[in-house]
Amino acid sequence: MKEDAIAPPSTGKLDFTLEGPMPKIICAEDNAANRAILRVLLEKLNQNCTFVENGAELIAHLNEDSYDLILLDINMPVMNGIEACQMIRNGGGGELHRAVFISALTAAASDESKQAAIDAGMDCFMTKPFTTEILKNIIKQYQEYSSPS
Repeated sequence: MKEDAIAPPSTGKLDFTLEGPMPKIICAEDNAANRAILRVLLEKLNQNCTFVENGAELIAHLNEDSYDLILLDINMPVMNGIEACQMIRNGGGGELHRAVFISALTAAASDESKQAAIDAGMDCFMTKPFTTEILKNIIKQYQEYSSPS
């Protein structure tokens, strides 16, 4: 085995440092425990987030304020994530948000669920359970999406 192929010993610490533009995040998640987990994980990344409990509340917030990144649960009461995403892409969350970066949050990891999210206009797909590293990667995807070509 080549010497350079061996990984350095782990320090046990993960790097949660993010560089580049930090998004203003809103998350639609109906489960209080999942909201609490997301809040803690985002705090590790020095990110603040506005939380709402369903797609209808999300649409109302989008029409009142500007956001850069939406974390959107798929299965919620009142208005689910697929319906909310379609409404946003059609201008229902304000013209400014038609092209906002949207990541699906779901416990349903099936190919059908992923395809439904993509068909609705979501930019990426995150399967629960969440980790800080997964959220960091979503924010990096947002940064790549939002940076000028």
